[in-house]
Amino acid sequence: MAYVDGENFEGRVDDLSPSARETILREAGTNLADLHQLGPLSGYGQIGVEDDSLTVLDTDTHSKYADFRTILLNDVEDTLDSLLDGGFFADLADDPERFVDLVPALRDYVRETIPALPEPDPPTYNFWDYRYGNLLVDPETGDAQAVLDWANLSAADPAYNLAKVEANLLTPETDSAHRTATLRKRFREAYEERRDEWVFDDETRERMHVYRLVARLDAMACLPLWYQDATPAERDTRAAEHREFVAQYL
Repeated sequence: MAYVDGENFEGRVDDLSPSARETILREAGTNLADLHQLGPLSGYGQIGVEDDSLTVLDTDTHSKYADFRTILLNDVEDTLDSLLDGGFFADLADDPERFVDLVPALRDYVRETIPALPEPDPPTYNFWDYRYGNLLVDPETGDAQAVLDWANLSAADPAYNLAKVEANLLTPETDSAHRTATLRKRFREAYEERRDEWVFDDETRERMHVYRLVARLDAMACLPLWYQDATPAERDTRAAEHREFVAQYL
């Protein structure tokens, strides 16, 4: 960040012009398509380094999976367990029981739905933390100057990466439905144009629908950290938005 020009717009997306935001979404689609073209990989799991090369780890700490649905359900179960105790950052939680009442129904939903999802695509490099906070962009045009923080690279269904990035870059709570649809279209068109033999078919959309819920559960578990400096009213507003979102699935 000290050597690359560009600004970070974490928490101030509204400062970007409409055209700059469209550029960010379009470039995100192109960048992820280029990343996903580097697959397929040898399995689903955490990416690490062995013998000076990137690989899908298979260790006592990080297991490799043959089916993405297995690792996804395991991760969601852990997220739901965390919500029973205040989230991933329970020591920062002002209300540790904020989402406890939702956990049983959510657990039933994911246990029924995730194993029955259509077959995931072969694993590709997955940079799920592609968000405004990890971008340095030209403040006038929105052109990306750098994409930061690659520590949490994984091997996953590419549709999972796409759903997570849509969750990170789209703000339907503050944008109109039309504006959100326009930005999503820019993102998906750019990805589809860049990625060889890729289409957003019905099975991909079905998986992404569930993956968006997974992304939202992660956000719920991270609320104490992400909004530790917010007012109680602001945290309550975010929690209400989360509840409204997950209600669509329940």
